[in-house]
Amino acid sequence: MAMTREQAFCIGQTTHKLRLLDQKAQTEDDHNKIQAQMDRLRPYIAEAATIVIRETDADFAQLGNALSAQTKDLDDAIAGIKEIAAGIANAAQVINGLVAVLGAVAKL
Repeated sequence: MAMTREQAFCIGQTTHKLRLLDQKAQTEDDHNKIQAQMDRLRPYIAEAATIVIRETDADFAQLGNALSAQTKDLDDAIAGIKEIAAGIANAAQVINGLVAVLGAVAKL
């Protein structure tokens, strides 16, 4: 039977919490009990991690696509601003050239 997404996430969270609990354990007996539970999960940890990564990547891709669709108008506006900035820079170059010529003519 293949591990489900929910089981994989549960294994990941349980091992994480057992590690935290082990850091706070004060007696050797508590450490041993926690380690015994970790040992029971150990055969499944690698598979669970693979599933979590695969599912997380898919979730992030889906969220990214949704966010991209939601912010399309903003992206279009930013592209428009870049075009405006390029137009302003071009106008500045033309004006600089005109001012240089007119300044030279005025000095004659």
